[in-house]
Amino acid sequence: DDPRPRSDEHPAQIRFVEIQEQPDAVEFTDDEERRFRAHDLAGGRVLVDDLACEGRPEHEHARGTRVRLRAEGTDLKGYKATDRLMQDFFLLRTRLWGEAEPGRGLKVRLEVQDSRTFGGEASVTSNEKNLDLRQGFVEVKDLFEKPVDLKAGRFAMAFGDERLVGALDWSNTGRHFDGAKLAGRGKSWNADLFWTLVREVSDFNDENHFWGLYSSVKPFSDHVLDFYSLMRDFND
Repeated sequence: DDPRPRSDEHPAQIRFVEIQEQPDAVEFTDDEERRFRAHDLAGGRVLVDDLACEGRPEHEHARGTRVRLRAEGTDLKGYKATDRLMQDFFLLRTRLWGEAEPGRGLKVRLEVQDSRTFGGEASVTSNEKNLDLRQGFVEVKDLFEKPVDLKAGRFAMAFGDERLVGALDWSNTGRHFDGAKLAGRGKSWNADLFWTLVREVSDFNDENHFWGLYSSVKPFSDHVLDFYSLMRDFND
C-alpha cells in the first residue's frame, strides 16, 4: 500500500507564516496577532502564530502547546538609597489549546493556562490555583454572508500598538476579556465593536463593564489612522 496520505486526508498543521511584501490591506485571522496591526498594515508583515485554521477543510481541528520559561531580575533605584529594590525569579507559563471548525464559517477555541513563579508556593502540599481558562469562545465567520465576524465567550483583544487595549502577552499571565465582539473588515479598513464584563458580582449595579469601538483605516501606503471610542463603567 502507498504510505502517502490520500488526497481526501487533511492533517492539522501548525504554521508560522511571514509575508514580506503585502501592499494591500491585511485581513487578520486572530485577535492576538492584531497587536502589531498598525505596523503590519504599513509594512506588509503578517504573522500567523500557532493557528491551523486558515485554509483548513471543514470539520477539521488543531491543537498545540506553548511553554515559556523566563528568568527576570530587576534593580530599580530611586532618588534615595531606600528606594532600591532587587528581585530575581523564574517564571513558567504553560498553555494548552485546541481549535475546531465543526461547520463552515464556525470556529470553536479552548485554551487553558498555567502561570507560576518558581518557589512561589508555600509548601509542596499547597495549591495556589494557578490554572485558569485563558480563552474559550465561539466565532461565526462572515455573518449573514457579509464581511463581519461574531465572537462570544472569553478571548484576547489587541488594538493598535496595545497602549490602550492589548493581550499583555509579555506578562506571565496575559489578559483576556469575557464578552462579545463584532469585527468588520474591508479592503483598507477594519472595525471592532465590543462589550465585555470586567468584574462580575451578585449585584448587577456593582459590576464593571468595558465596551467600545476601535477602527483602523489605511488611506494610502505606509500610513494607518486609528479611530476609537472606549468606555469603562466602574459602578463605584
